[in-house]
Formats: sequence, C-alpha cells, structure tokens
Amino acid sequence: QLVAYPIVSLVELKRSIRDYLRALEEAILRAVAHFGVAAERRDGATGVWVGQKKLASISVAVRRFVTWHGLALNVAPDLTDFQLIRPCGFGPDVMTSLQQLLGCAPPIDEVRGRLVLELVRELGLAPPILE
Repeated sequence: QLVAYPIVSLVELKRSIRDYLRALEEAILRAVAHFGVAAERRDGATGVWVGQKKLASISVAVRRFVTWHGLALNVAPDLTDFQLIRPCGFGPDVMTSLQQLLGCAPPIDEVRGRLVLELVRELGLAPPILE
C-alpha cells in the first residue's frame, strides 16, 4: 500500500476542504491512468474506484487550515487483511489493488514517482527534493 500524507496550507492553496479532496482524487486518477487503469470518482464515497471496487482511500484531517493524514493507494497489499476491518464503512470485499486489476503490480517506486508527480501538478506545489 502506498501512503501519502501531503501537509499543505489550504489558505495558501486557496482551496476548500472539498476542493482539496477532489484534487487528491484527481492526482490518484491520473497516476493510475498512467498504468492503464481507468478509475473514477463515486458520488458520496470519497476515494478512487474501479467499477464497484475501491482502489484508493482518502482520510484527511485539517487543523487551522493545514492538512494532515492523506491517502492510501492499494498497489499490491494482501487484500485479506481488509477482512479484519470495515474499510471506510464498506464491506471488506470492496477493496481492490493495482495488482489485482492488472494481474501484476507495477514497481512501487514507479507508482510512487507517478503519484508524487501528479500530486505536485494537481496541488500546484514545488517538486520535492528527493535524496
């Protein structure tokens, strides 16, 4: 599972919380499209979906207009672990992964790089310094 916790000022981004959530979804949509996955949003269910299956979850907290927490994109997790919880209030069988959708997961470093690129583009951020 690839987890990203952007910490940004919504005041500086000039975005509402709702706009920020949609931006996170858009970044994920663009990132997975790069790997050939046609995903979508679902009204009333924040996250990224492929058909009836949830590929990415978003859970954001905001304090003083600064975000924390973020998103989880299922690249190649053991999906049976979801049997122990109700992910985002849904039944555990709703979850999917890039590995399940594609038959073979893209390398995690490639997915990470693409997701960072799309987050930077969508949020209008400076590219991170990777050491």
